[in-house]
Amino acid sequence: MMDIYTATNFFKYQHTILETLDKTKQPIEIITIQAKENSANKGYVLMPKEEYQQLTTVQDEQLHQAESDIRRYALTHDPKAPVNNDEMEKWLTED
Repeated sequence: MMDIYTATNFFKYQHTILETLDKTKQPIEIITIQAKENSANKGYVLMPKEEYQQLTTVQDEQLHQAESDIRRYALTHDPKAPVNNDEMEKWLTED
């Protein structure tokens, strides 16, 4: 579970929070707007740069793989564009 701070407390204890981040390498959430019932807080997550780089690398790899899968699928199927949702569903589930 990551530590959570309001923006005010983050500014107030910034030095200590960043020292803790350096030591623990655990992400820290900074809430800028408190959520109203059943919705997410708005804010930011601080994380070590190494973790951020790993995250963006994985995202790039997944996007590349998805594009490759879509391209491969498109090249192996009838290029005719479906005219309605039923035809699209049939086309997507043929295999």
